[in-house]
Amino acid sequence: MGSVANDLQEIIADLRRKLEALAAERDDALAQQAAATEVLQVINSSTGNLTPAFDTIVEKAVRLCRADGGTLWLVKDGTAQAMGGRNVPTLYHEYVTRETVPVRYVLGRDGQHRPYIHTLDLKATKPYKEGVPFFVATVDLGNARTVLSVPLLQADTLIGVFGLIRKEVRPFSDNQIALLQTFADHAVIAIENARLFNETREALERQTATSDVLKIISRSSVELEMVLDTLVQTVARLCRADQVYMFHLRHDLWHLIADYGLSAEARAFFQTNPFTPGRGSTSGRAAMEGRAVSITDVLHDPEYTLSEGQAIAGYRSTLGVPLFRENTLIGVFSIVRTRVDPFTNKEIELASTFADQAVIAIENARLFEELRERQAELRVTFDNMGDGVAMFGADKRLASWNRNLQKMLDLGDPFLISRPSFAELFRYLAARGEFDSADLEAELSRSLDDTGREMRYERTRPDGRVIEVRRNPVPDGGFVLIYADITERKRAEETIRIARDAAEKALRDLQAAQDRLVQTEKLASLGQLTAGIAHEIKNPLNFVNNFAALSAELIDEMTELFENTALDERDRREN
Repeated sequence: MGSVANDLQEIIADLRRKLEALAAERDDALAQQAAATEVLQVINSSTGNLTPAFDTIVEKAVRLCRADGGTLWLVKDGTAQAMGGRNVPTLYHEYVTRETVPVRYVLGRDGQHRPYIHTLDLKATKPYKEGVPFFVATVDLGNARTVLSVPLLQADTLIGVFGLIRKEVRPFSDNQIALLQTFADHAVIAIENARLFNETREALERQTATSDVLKIISRSSVELEMVLDTLVQTVARLCRADQVYMFHLRHDLWHLIADYGLSAEARAFFQTNPFTPGRGSTSGRAAMEGRAVSITDVLHDPEYTLSEGQAIAGYRSTLGVPLFRENTLIGVFSIVRTRVDPFTNKEIELASTFADQAVIAIENARLFEELRERQAELRVTFDNMGDGVAMFGADKRLASWNRNLQKMLDLGDPFLISRPSFAELFRYLAARGEFDSADLEAELSRSLDDTGREMRYERTRPDGRVIEVRRNPVPDGGFVLIYADITERKRAEETIRIARDAAEKALRDLQAAQDRLVQTEKLASLGQLTAGIAHEIKNPLNFVNNFAALSAELIDEMTELFENTALDERDRREN
């Protein structure tokens, strides 16, 4: 009986141990499930910030894998940066955040191609014995002996490392290794989630910033200085820059026209010391090459010569982006960081986009300034025109007017500022008795519905002055009213008419007098002619008269002689 009882007790003990093991496994599974749920909730709630998710993942992994500490590393350009940690000694944390740690130190030379790296005793490894600083610091400052590292892979690309340590030499079990791999997958999800969220947020920020800048540019009344200040501030924020310079090429020198993040001393230096284009500066190099140029560290660039400006401003990594307007270089963006941190391709592309917007802003400001100057010239001409001018838009409401119109028609500021319609202006003038002809008023009333045709008329104002009104349509559907004070012209025309009538009467009188004078002169001439003729004729007549008298005497004598002769003959015959 005793033997049977002992066997039963052993069986019961064995079953109890199995039950406890199963219960422990159950508890571990429940804990792992709870931890995974909590991690996923944290990942889901984290808005692009990896710190809460990493802290939760490391804390759960350290506890469930029964480790003494753990660290999550992010990999970039072949180096590892410690992001999340649990139970990491302060001195070791300061070391790994200060120093550049090669990925091969954290994961081994081919670690990314292996599911995990399990080092039983780090102190016994060759790198530690050879005094490699990272391994010495990990053992001596981090108190690490047994180390388990799992690569974080995103589409076969190494993006991070998850490492756990134990302070004593004690290997991790297969279940613990598998569990760490699960948490590594969660870390990858967190990183990808943060990346997508940040990319979306950055894209939205860029879109919003671009929209804001374009809105400012579209407001023609906004000064160029304000637009450029907004641009450099936006570029600095989105490109993670410490300082931004915008230079304008004038007289073959780079002149500072906008900046962000400069000290008063640096701003004064660049404002008073324009420099010549050339490869000795980031701006000059970008201008010469006609493309964006990035310098990782100007202190180690053999061609960089703008040393005085660099010493004052303190920048290290720089990016230059040329500003072109129709293939003509007009300026350059210089975006800098006071640390050695080269700009990414995405940041270079973003800076180039804002450079294009800067060109738009500068060109828009130039065109607006030309337009404003032209408008000022037109306004001076407009206001100094002898005629009154009123311009109406397509909506037939008053759009613009000059001072002469206001003075000529005696229109008050409140009425004009209210932008009356043509009909309202007509009725306003009619109510003041401006129109004294019912027919003219009827014609004007009909014209209210047909403002697209030309119109011209004259009218006399209540004060006796005469004005001429001309209406001409414009292509946009509006029209222009031109009021000309023709009172003096009318007076001059009346004076001219009277003078013309007087001149015509005088001409007629003169012509009549001339006619009379001609007649008189003709009569006088005739008299003279007659007298001359009479004088000339008189001499022959006298001769004739005298001859006639003499002839008569001779005839008488001859008659007497003949009579005497006849008597003698008769006497002789009788005798």
